[in-house]
Amino acid sequence: MSSSAEAAPPRYGEIVGAQLLDVSHRLLTADEIDLLWSLVERIEQTWFLEHRANAIKPQWLDYLQTTVETSPSLLGEYLNAIAVYQELLASAPEQLSPLLLMRAAPPLSETSSRLDHAKRFVVDRFIRCYVMLGGFQEFGGRNYNGYMGGSRFADSAPVRVGRRL
Repeated sequence: MSSSAEAAPPRYGEIVGAQLLDVSHRLLTADEIDLLWSLVERIEQTWFLEHRANAIKPQWLDYLQTTVETSPSLLGEYLNAIAVYQELLASAPEQLSPLLLMRAAPPLSETSSRLDHAKRFVVDRFIRCYVMLGGFQEFGGRNYNGYMGGSRFADSAPVRVGRRL
């Protein structure tokens, strides 16, 4: 018998299948919301983006509330992501970015793990939310000037100039 106890496999590797993770309906606590927000800030830090996450926090909170309160609820997925995030921070912080933030989410199947669910249903959605709420501008994106009069921020002339009726 070995004197050293074998380490238990990480819980984030547990197979949970392809269906949404379900829990009894409730709202997220303030501590859970803070942990999810720290994940958004970690995404921003990992991608070397300007620190603008606080500017999108009100819209992100609305998004979070809506995805918890409407059917199908993502509450189970959020709670799973919190557990995965905390486990990675505690046991393998150097693996957080490669496993949770930077890898492509694998297609869901009967062999999908808790980590796969956290990536697909939470991290990838938070990244999309960040980009939709103006994050694309950090990569040089801007409104297309010309169609329908262009941007309301008239920093360059529109492509088409039409008559006003």
